[in-house]
Amino acid sequence: MSNGAINLLDAAELRGQALSRAGAISLSNNLVTIGLQPVASILTASGAITFCAGENVVLSGNIDGVWNTGETTTSITVTTGGDFFVTNTTDCGSEESNHIFVTVNPLPICTITGDNSICEGESTQLCVTESGTYLWSTGATTSCITVDTEGVYSVTVTSTAGCESICSATVVVNPLPVCNITGDLSICLGESTELCVTGVGTYLWSTGATTSCITANTAGVYSVTVTSIAGCESICSATVVVNPLPLCNITGDLFICAEGQSTELCVTGVGTYLWSTGATTSCITVSEAGTYSVTVTSTAGCESICSATVVVNPNPVCNITGDLSICLGESTELCVTGEGSYLWSTGATTSCITVSEAGTYSVTVTSTAGCESMCSATLVVNPLPVCNITGDLFICAEGQITELCVTGEGSYLWSTGETTNCITVSAAGVYSVTITGTGGCVLECEHLITTSDTTIPVIIACPDNIQIECLGDVPNADTSLVSAFDVCSDVYTVHLSDVATGNDCFGAIERTYRSYDSSGNFVDCVQTISYADTTAPIFVNPPTAVILSCENIPTPEEVTATDNCSNAIVTVEESVIVTNCDVIIQRVYTATDDCGNTTSVDQLVHILDTIEPTVEANLDDFEVECDAVIPAAVTPSFDDNCDDDLTIVYDSTITYLNCGYTITRTWTAYDDCENSVSTNQVVTIVDTEAPTLYPFQLY
Repeated sequence: MSNGAINLLDAAELRGQALSRAGAISLSNNLVTIGLQPVASILTASGAITFCAGENVVLSGNIDGVWNTGETTTSITVTTGGDFFVTNTTDCGSEESNHIFVTVNPLPICTITGDNSICEGESTQLCVTESGTYLWSTGATTSCITVDTEGVYSVTVTSTAGCESICSATVVVNPLPVCNITGDLSICLGESTELCVTGVGTYLWSTGATTSCITANTAGVYSVTVTSIAGCESICSATVVVNPLPLCNITGDLFICAEGQSTELCVTGVGTYLWSTGATTSCITVSEAGTYSVTVTSTAGCESICSATVVVNPNPVCNITGDLSICLGESTELCVTGEGSYLWSTGATTSCITVSEAGTYSVTVTSTAGCESMCSATLVVNPLPVCNITGDLFICAEGQITELCVTGEGSYLWSTGETTNCITVSAAGVYSVTITGTGGCVLECEHLITTSDTTIPVIIACPDNIQIECLGDVPNADTSLVSAFDVCSDVYTVHLSDVATGNDCFGAIERTYRSYDSSGNFVDCVQTISYADTTAPIFVNPPTAVILSCENIPTPEEVTATDNCSNAIVTVEESVIVTNCDVIIQRVYTATDDCGNTTSVDQLVHILDTIEPTVEANLDDFEVECDAVIPAAVTPSFDDNCDDDLTIVYDSTITYLNCGYTITRTWTAYDDCENSVSTNQVVTIVDTEAPTLYPFQLY
């Protein structure tokens, strides 16, 4: 046998815990009992060993062992927390498996509190009391939500261990009860109205009444609260207007007089009207005695009735007596026969008045009842006949004949006994005539004839009044323009005087001519010569509008004017309108004469700048080697006829050539009127040098 071998005799027994791998056992009908050490099971979990109540985990790995729960299956399903392991037992002892500690977290409590029955228009707050995080079916994440619509609201509560519970609540939104007040909301003072609410439920009026209907007779707002069986309330109100009764008061004269007199009865209330006469106006005119009533209906339909009684009194008698035709200078007495008080159109209050002037005289007789009658009478005052004797007042000598005539109409009786309207007389003396005219009125007049010459000459022609412009144009006096006649002798005329009023510009001259007869009787003839210088001067050489360049602004022209009456002085005023490039000079030439008459003429001088600036000296073009420093650009000088401050814009462009390039420098000068000029300078960059060859070494 090999090294370490054990030889057993027959019926021998070998016990041991281990055998050498290199050893060998030789058995010869012997019983060998081998006692092994137990092997611990290795347990595993099918998932998380920390979970929420209601979940489970499967523990596996039991090999011939016993779970501490008493089960002997290979795996067990665990739904509660605790320490789970397997014990493996042999004759040599026991071994425990690895321990798996299972933690079961309780689910969070999920209970929703809040009012689940609300009324339309209300809201309720639903809250969950368990701590944790929340997710409502509305998307809200707060512990409480406010809702106002009917429905099922659920919430998921997640504990700090991540366990979730879901609970829900159903919110019922009860409709508000109908609340509508019916009844007459506009009543009249003294009336009442029944207000009723149409909604179903219980009622509480603002008056304290709990019935569905109340009776109201005062103005105001009446409200009622209707409560449904679900406890929901609606409030509605109605305003009762108590309209006042319209005013009803009849005004007007209740005592009138007969013979067509009427009175206007008016009601003062506002609204519509119905009189006992059937009229619907606010006023009626009546002339008969009686009681008149009116019903006034306001816009609210309220009515008031009032009445008035009209009494008709008789008019007094009115009749005027007296002489209604008299002669000028006489008077007559007019009397009224009626009984009462009197008021004449003259203002007198007696029953009789004395009058001497033609016209209609009226009197108002007022009875004790206040009734009036008016009557009138027309007094004719016949004029005295016209009595005017025409004819010469003197005769040149005794025996000369002259005719005397009377101009008045009527019948005539001269002092000579003649009854014609004209008589012929030849002796000096007083001649009278009596004329009897209309209405028998008589007038006498007389005429004195003497033999002395006291009659002034008669002007036949006098120079007409004239109107001239200038005082210097007043014509000389000319007596040949005056013609006069005298019955007894020749007439000669002299220039008596010139009386001037006014000034050198406005005024008048009263020129008097006097004509004499041989007896020294004279008559004057006056001619008025009015003058007024109202003519303005006239320009001799009025200026004209010109358009010039800015460097040639002219001075005002020498403008002259003439005047019909006096000298004319010419003044000039000018105003200047300046824009960026335009200048407009407005010159107003005014010519004024000595009397202040003026005339004006305008001259517009338009100064335009249309000339472009000039280049004082162009810059020469030049070349520069490519490796040299290019000289900086030098701005050339520009000049302008109008603008001293030019705007100069510089620009440059590069043009590449086969060997080198050019720089074109451009300067553009602008004046204020955008006139411009440009000048260029070309700088050519050239390469005229050959390359340089440097020595080199080979390495």
